[in-house]
Amino acid sequence: MSCLNPNNSFSAYDKEKLIQLAELYSIDFSIVELVALEYQVSTYILNMRSSEELSSLDNIADLAKQIVKDKKDIVYPLVHRLLVLALTLPVATATVERAF
Repeated sequence: MSCLNPNNSFSAYDKEKLIQLAELYSIDFSIVELVALEYQVSTYILNMRSSEELSSLDNIADLAKQIVKDKKDIVYPLVHRLLVLALTLPVATATVERAF
């Protein structure tokens, strides 16, 4: 999930890794949405890097909250879905591991 980390002006953002993550969850992203996600991610990264407020955030959870607060979840719905998925994955994985 480091490719979603907002630290250092989003320097770790990697478009290809974000698309690969979305491809792993084909139930959550249709083929058409995957194509649209490529364009959304490109625009999103440029927008995030140009925002001082967003660049100063420390973690993905704060980023997701700020995106909703700024209503950017409406502008970038697929990227927001990917962020929510990334925030949900550690909890879902830990729950399954704890069951064993």
